[in-house]
Amino acid sequence: MKKTIFITVFFSLTLLLQAAIKPLPNNRNTAFADSIGPQADTTTPSKSIEAIMVSATRAGSAAPIAQTTVGRAEIQIQNTGRDLPVLLQFQPGITITSDAGAGIGYTGIRVRGSDATRTNVTINGVPINDAESHGTFWVNMPDMASSLASVQVQRGAGTSTNGAGAFGASVNMQTYSSNNPYVLVSNSGGSFNTLRHSISAGTGLINQHWTVDVKLSAINSDGFVDRANSKLRSYMTSVGYQHKNWSAKWLSFGGKEQTYQAWWGVPKEKLFGSSSDLLNHYYRNLGVTYRNPADSINLFNSNPRSYNYYNYASEVDDYTQNHHHLYLNINTGKNSQLYATGYFTHGFGFFEQFKPQDKLSNYLLPPTVVGTDTLFRSDIVRRRWLDNTLLGTNVNWNYHTQRFNFILGAGLNQYQGKHFGRVIWASAAPSASPNHPYYNGRGNKTDATIFAKLNHEVSTGLHAWIDLQYRQVSHRGTGTDNDLRAIDFNGNFGFFNPKAGLMYQINANSFYGSMGIAQREPSRSDFTDHKSGDIPKPEKLTDWELGWSRQTEKMNLFVNLYYMKYKNQLVLTGEVNDVGSALRRNAEASFRRGIEAGFEIRPIKHVTIGGNIALSQNKIKSITNVIPDYFTYVNKDSVFRNVPIAMSPAVNAGAWLEYQLPGQWNIRYLHKFVSRQYLDNTGDRYRSLNPYQFAELWLQKTFMVNKGTTVSAQLQILNLFNSKYSSNGYTFMYTYGSRDITQEVFLYPQATRHMLGGIVIKF
Repeated sequence: MKKTIFITVFFSLTLLLQAAIKPLPNNRNTAFADSIGPQADTTTPSKSIEAIMVSATRAGSAAPIAQTTVGRAEIQIQNTGRDLPVLLQFQPGITITSDAGAGIGYTGIRVRGSDATRTNVTINGVPINDAESHGTFWVNMPDMASSLASVQVQRGAGTSTNGAGAFGASVNMQTYSSNNPYVLVSNSGGSFNTLRHSISAGTGLINQHWTVDVKLSAINSDGFVDRANSKLRSYMTSVGYQHKNWSAKWLSFGGKEQTYQAWWGVPKEKLFGSSSDLLNHYYRNLGVTYRNPADSINLFNSNPRSYNYYNYASEVDDYTQNHHHLYLNINTGKNSQLYATGYFTHGFGFFEQFKPQDKLSNYLLPPTVVGTDTLFRSDIVRRRWLDNTLLGTNVNWNYHTQRFNFILGAGLNQYQGKHFGRVIWASAAPSASPNHPYYNGRGNKTDATIFAKLNHEVSTGLHAWIDLQYRQVSHRGTGTDNDLRAIDFNGNFGFFNPKAGLMYQINANSFYGSMGIAQREPSRSDFTDHKSGDIPKPEKLTDWELGWSRQTEKMNLFVNLYYMKYKNQLVLTGEVNDVGSALRRNAEASFRRGIEAGFEIRPIKHVTIGGNIALSQNKIKSITNVIPDYFTYVNKDSVFRNVPIAMSPAVNAGAWLEYQLPGQWNIRYLHKFVSRQYLDNTGDRYRSLNPYQFAELWLQKTFMVNKGTTVSAQLQILNLFNSKYSSNGYTFMYTYGSRDITQEVFLYPQATRHMLGGIVIKF
């Protein structure tokens, strides 16, 4: 089975070289030659203000950037409610994760091995990454795919943008609007009691000036993992005004999620070990991890692949996030425009936890005297709260002629975050006040950016591209953290990030090369969770890209080589903190280098074959791992040299076969292969994810009911061959007064074969 993907790619490349390749039909949306994913396209509403706003941060077709643009048609053909990262997983170099195992709830994305904290995400040019953690929590934007016109993924340093600097990739989303009236009703459901209901509508252009668009969505799913259910609600509404020389739009969107926690993972001994292995794991964690009979029964009696450590009924994450954007576009001359955006984001919510027999002193509660006994521990139910706001503005001025395009941009935002804890119940502290406070931390961050971009056609077909950015960041943290440690850090950083490149286009071929520098600051957890007490350093990336692409009526194909050299890269240690976030430390020198290639051809009528593959080396030259001794409390250091970077597969490949039958039938088979991924930076196979592959089969039938009304029926068979694999995990090591090292490994198994289906009605 491991050879299946390579056989598919080899067979497809052979077909590509055959002379008798028929042209792609004119009604097929094709992408820029380096944008090869399943039916990738760049279809967007013409001259929408959203398209204008993203132009400052997106890479154009003449930019020497490794990029993939996926249009609305491709997004919608696979949209049955799964999160957006899942819909991008067959694009070049991408892997995804899902805590609940079925792509709904907490999901994550990695590009070239770089995780979500290193991937810059924007919507219409507005930063989405959390300013403190750098992460993007897709669960806060449920059913976002229904609201999108297109998504562009830039691999590598990419172009200058707003928010936390791209340190591996960028995902730039553009929301959908239309000058034509429409109503879209979508209902889908399937395995794990998954149900999704979505309705969106637009007035089209009213009196040649006004547009109004709305969307409401609800998703419920039990998840593959025990109790890992999700209840997700979202909305989006916009009001736009178009004038001859200017346009404006107000956009509001948001989501509320309630997700049962599945952050713990499954012990490796439960998945793959013998009964004695699991017993050993149990006894060495008894009293620390497994603290009551319910924990023990749950560990031994649950299904190994769907095991969830949490069994308290209200162990949920409950969070609401609202975004408000105001866009303004003004024609300042025959060849120039001014774009301005004001935005405000507010997020608030908590996650609730049951802590059996925890120390009262951990919650600033005194011992409780009961008769002649003094109780120092109690069953505790706590809520850990976040309440944060982001207020900012982006301003861009664009001057362009037939052979010259210049953009001058600036952005400024202010983030304020509150982190605080409340005890809502304690069995042995009856005198505790309701919502007893026990920690309170604050974060304050200012991010200012200015950039200039120039793309000039020096001579026929030869484009020179320059992108210069300066970013100033101030980040202050105060108060106390959840473990009552004092928080007191103040980071001030200034980064100059230049990028430049050339592209030469001749006939159907494009040749390009670029060099870019990206630098960025540590995240909040890098300061607060750093066990050694060292102050984390900012990171620096020097990214070299060299590529060729070809697009004709007969084929799309590309080859891209890259070398990403890091200084002080913050790499995963393999551990996670108490909310499931990965811990990191600086590695002085590391690199990623590889080759990416892709193709899409139509060898015979109605049949399309495509694929992409990424081969890479991801190495750290030298890193010191700290191994704690929980008996002596003296740490032991181990130095590892020339080891693979955690969560960075050497091979990442996808392939697909599509058959378009007469009568608006569409059948698509997709296959994905990901090679071994190490959970930490030691190169130890025991602490790694096994290579995995999976397949999906999509069926779609479209009915034309009458003029202007269509009904589409979808069926997706996911993980077709019932592959048993894990796409994520974490690990940590320790000793207990001896030279022997204990290894703890936890994995996140993904759902076995399951199905989703839906009906979409468009008026």
